[in-house]
Amino acid sequence: MLMRAGFRNVVLPVLTGLMAVVAVLPFTAHARCYGPAKFQTCENLNDGARIIVAHEGHNSVIMGADPGTGHTFQGFATTLGQTTYSSNIDFHARVSFESLDSYAPSQYHIEGRNFDKRPYTYQCTVLLGCY
Repeated sequence: MLMRAGFRNVVLPVLTGLMAVVAVLPFTAHARCYGPAKFQTCENLNDGARIIVAHEGHNSVIMGADPGTGHTFQGFATTLGQTTYSSNIDFHARVSFESLDSYAPSQYHIEGRNFDKRPYTYQCTVLLGCY
């Protein structure tokens, strides 16, 4: 899911129930996760990269490392009501921020600043995708 930038690409899908994983680390649906929902270790079957996903209440944390370089990344998210706020630090110590507001079933608004400090905003629906 974190489809277009930052946290969405790797973390958001994991944070919203481990539906799919994508982005900071190109962690796709080719992942295997172990452990209870509150604390899981996931392995990317493509390159062997591992991440740790921890959930507590409305908060989630993801930590991992690039298997080739050893550089680490981290992602943090908090959900308040219908909005999820996230911040991320990638392998190169760059920071991104994002908010995802679910204002109707299957519709949401995403706004943030990517790792290159560029702002972005998307409207998304299940039928049309993001635009």
